[in-house]
Amino acid sequence: MSLAVVTLLVFANPPKKNNKKQSFSYAAAQELSKMYGEVENLRWSESKENLIRADFQIDGQNFSTFFDRSGGFVATTHEVSFEQLPAMARKPLKVKFQGVEFSKMVHYQSNDTESFFVEVVEEGVTSIYKVTSEGSISLFK
Repeated sequence: MSLAVVTLLVFANPPKKNNKKQSFSYAAAQELSKMYGEVENLRWSESKENLIRADFQIDGQNFSTFFDRSGGFVATTHEVSFEQLPAMARKPLKVKFQGVEFSKMVHYQSNDTESFFVEVVEEGVTSIYKVTSEGSISLFK
């Protein structure tokens, strides 16, 4: 599953509250347990993109982890503050967006990618930028 799909899921689709009993992949549950141990407030849901989504908290911080239908790990996301971004990522953001509001920042990690997505509101227009740990910035959406 692509980075774009998972990132858009996090920004555009908060977890749905659903009272229907649903069953999810045992393999996904085992993988989540292996990765994080005990988590709080665990909720499972299905995405439109045929992914299994686990929303949970660790020490009060919200996480979303995505699995494919066979329970294989796809990616994990969680919101971060500006101060939690790597220094190499903060510096170019400060220069490029002086005086601009950062409304949401998400850390994205898969098996082979680590990125940060920053939602910027500039003159009433919201854009999402991808920022790497090394400080590269590109318009995502």
